[in-house]
Amino acid sequence: MSSLTAWQAMHQLAEIEPGQSELIHGASGGVGSFAVQFAMHLGAKVTAVASTGNHSYLQSLGVEHVADYRQPNYLQALGQFDYVFDVVDNDTQGIYDTVKPCGKYISTLKTHQIPARYTFAHERVLVMPSGEQLSHIGALIDQGAIQLPSIQQLPLDAVAQAHALSETEHVQGKIVLQI
Repeated sequence: MSSLTAWQAMHQLAEIEPGQSELIHGASGGVGSFAVQFAMHLGAKVTAVASTGNHSYLQSLGVEHVADYRQPNYLQALGQFDYVFDVVDNDTQGIYDTVKPCGKYISTLKTHQIPARYTFAHERVLVMPSGEQLSHIGALIDQGAIQLPSIQQLPLDAVAQAHALSETEHVQGKIVLQI
């Protein structure tokens, strides 16, 4: 599901062309980990937003520009982008200012009420099942062009711990319960 969300956001909604710029907010989670790689694979110049503790992980995926959302005014220092993929959907103040007037803001969890002063497009990812897309993703993984997200395995009896960890919204990659 994470890979399909990222795939559909990058390939269908963003329609990235080589050299375009993309900001991915929430880049170190499951969806974000795939999104940064798909965007770079399409030729985008990617800037990833995550906490400092996840910067080396994102750099291991090939991201050159990483920003820490815990720094004051971090968005103002980044400039504007052709596409902004807001995986965390937390209405971060100033995020709309990072989208170029002719750009696109893509969200995952909700449709945003964008103030009228902004002229960019807005779309929400509504993930649809696709065996064909999963085959493409699997081929990219098999070829080594895309890495699987970081996976934290926990035993099934740690389901409460896994749930609590997930609710922090600061998970790197994905959490998997081992049966």
